[in-house]
This record gives sequence, C-alpha cells and structure tokens, in this order.
Amino acid sequence: TDSLYHLVMGVLEKEDVADEFLKKFKATGNIYLKKFNVRDAYFPLPMTVRRVDLDFDGDTLDLENFRMRVGRSAITLNGEVNNVRRYLLRGRTLNGNLNLESRRIDLNQLMRAYTVANERAEKNKQLSADANIEMLESDSAIDTDIESTAEVDSTTQASLIVIPKNMNLSFNADVDTVLVSNMKLIDFAGRVRVKDQALSIANLSTSTQVGKMAMHLSYLCKDIKSADAALALNMDSVQIGELVTTLPELNSVMPMLRSFKGSVACEASLTANLDSAMNVVLPSVNAGVWLKGDDLVLLDGETFTEIAKMLMFSKKTENVIDSVSVELLVKNNEIEIYPFMVSMDKYRLGVGGTQGLDESFNYHVALLKPVRLGLDVYGKDFDNIKFKLASVKFKDSNTKIGKGGVLIREEDFNLRSIFHKNVVKSILEKNKE
Repeated sequence: TDSLYHLVMGVLEKEDVADEFLKKFKATGNIYLKKFNVRDAYFPLPMTVRRVDLDFDGDTLDLENFRMRVGRSAITLNGEVNNVRRYLLRGRTLNGNLNLESRRIDLNQLMRAYTVANERAEKNKQLSADANIEMLESDSAIDTDIESTAEVDSTTQASLIVIPKNMNLSFNADVDTVLVSNMKLIDFAGRVRVKDQALSIANLSTSTQVGKMAMHLSYLCKDIKSADAALALNMDSVQIGELVTTLPELNSVMPMLRSFKGSVACEASLTANLDSAMNVVLPSVNAGVWLKGDDLVLLDGETFTEIAKMLMFSKKTENVIDSVSVELLVKNNEIEIYPFMVSMDKYRLGVGGTQGLDESFNYHVALLKPVRLGLDVYGKDFDNIKFKLASVKFKDSNTKIGKGGVLIREEDFNLRSIFHKNVVKSILEKNKE
C-alpha cells in the first residue's frame, strides 16, 4: 500500500502531467471498487471506502454508490457531478446534485480530527511523505483517543473549516443520528448546499432530547481568520429546564429562564461572526427570541419573594403563571426585552427592560391589576439585585398587543419578527438553485 501511495502522490504532484492528460484525452468508462483503506499523513481518523460504483463520461460523473466510513461516521452518496474537467483544468464551478444518507455522523469527532490534522500540517510542512507516514504511525495513541470518544477534547482548540471555492453542490440529506456539541439530533433531514464558499441547510427537521425542531442555518467561511453564521429555528414544545441544560448559552441571554418550570414554544434567529477558534464574537451578535408558554411555574426564590412583597401580593398568591409570551432582541451588546404581560392568580403585570451581555440589567415590573404599582429591578448581575418603587411605565393591561401578546412599540411594528423573517429569507437565498 505504501508503494501505491507513493505512485499516486507522485502523479498528483506533477500538475503539468495531469493537466496534459485531461486536455488530450476524453475519459469514458466506469469504476467499481470495494473496501479499501485510505491513509493520510495528517488526518488522525481511520478512513475506509467500502464501495465505489460510478460511470464517467468526459465532464460528468454518475455516482451510483459511494460508501465511506471515517472514524465513527459513515456516509452513502449517489447522484451526478458535472463540469469535472473544467473544474480541474480551469477552476470553473463544480456542479452536483447528490443524495446523502447515513446512520450516524459524529461532528464532534470529525471536527476534532480536522483541528488535529491542521495542527500536524502546520508543524510538518517541511517533512517528506515518508516522515509524515512515520509521524502518523507514531501518533497512534492520539488517534485511538480520538476514535474512543465522541466529545471534543477541551484542550484542543477548535478551528474554522474553510469552504472550498468554485463549488455548487446540493445534497438531500437523510441522517439517522447527528452528534454535535452536547446535542443528539435524531432523524436529521434537510437540503444541504455548498455554494460561494458558504454551507447552508434549509428546511431542516430533526428531533432532539428537548423536542422536535425545524431549522434553517448557514455558515460562510472564506479563510481561517473569520466566518459568518446564521440560524433560524422553531420548536413547538420544549421543557425549559431541558432547554437550558442543552443550550447553556441561553443563560447569558435569558437568565430569567432558570426561574421557570414548564413547557414553551420557541422561535429564535441569530446572526454572528466567528473568530479563528470558532468562538462567537459577542459584539457581532444580532438575535431575536420569542417564547410562549401556558401554566408555567415560577420557582420560589428570594427575587420572587421580594417582588411579591414590594407589589403587595397576597400571601396566598400561587406562583403559577396562566400564560406568558416574551420577545427580545439582541444587538449592540444589549438585550432588549419587549414589554409583555403576565397573568398570575388575580394579578396582571407588565414586564420589560434591557440586559447587557455583561449580565447587568435594568427591568421594570408594573402591577396593572387589581391596583397600579411600579417597580424597577436592576443590578450589575443576578447575584446583586436591587429594587426600587417607581411610577408605572405601562399605560394599562388593555394596551394594543401584537403577535404573542407583546406590547407594540411606538413604531407600531415588530422588529423581532421582521429580523426573523429576514434571517430565514437570507438563508433560503443561499440554498436555492
């Protein structure tokens, strides 16, 4: 196998020879291969091509069956790829329409392996092919470790994945299980497109440990320094506790979620920049979230007790919220919570305010029924909460409301809803033919 490796690599390295061959000859025929291993000097996971069955005619590849396993991920591809000669000779766009099926794709393992491969390549640019193979074999302990765990090693810094140029590929994806971060996506189905150095997934449907999810997302990356990401999702019913556990990032955006127990519907959208280590650049975050729930339990705590005391709630007041609908926007390092109504026992309250991504906050709580009282709740973080009686900032509980029971702003339109629609539209534009 080493001799074959040297032979193939030798031919591929001589670009002039390969170009001349493609210019002078029109290749037609078919290829059928079964079960062979692929070795790479840098990539640490074992790769096995289980089957290749394709026909080729000049510029077109008709892929009848391609099956490959990388670590714990396995894929099956079939479909057609066009413009192959022009792509190889002149850098023209490679077009393709393919079907992708898999029982499992472990993105955690693949992304960790990709990062390790990049680190090895950077350290060994001057080594020969022989030295690279020896290095690969000597690092078998690392490879075994990567294969034996589905979690990304916290000591391995993630890196951006650059999307190749001159590709226009579509995949109808159908995957039984996708592992990503601490989420397990079941029955993952959607349309994946690679175009203009962007990867987009439209009309994605999947089930997670917190509920069913419909999603659109995109990832644009042209170099290893930065990337742009966008996401829009809908969930009909999700337990708040499980949502916060699965997506701990929500704690920084909506820390008040920890005070509730019950099931809510969720609509969310986000755009953000990523740095070279795939970290979200917080000042770049723009996001909108809508949560709606009925019969939620407000967990007893010092904050609720103090608010109830200052607003003169009855001691017999039940901590069950009949219904709540919350919308918020994230922009300029600040979270704006649109005023919303809460019904609790015989009381009707309006709540709204702002919160910084540094955890500072400034909310106003207005008791509108049966009496009118106002309360400012503020502080540098939720461990240092201050309270102050204030005049009521909301007119009354019958103020004109918009989608989900949200108080309309003076402009008489809902910015959160408009932002969500624009994010969806942008992703669908990237994903269309």
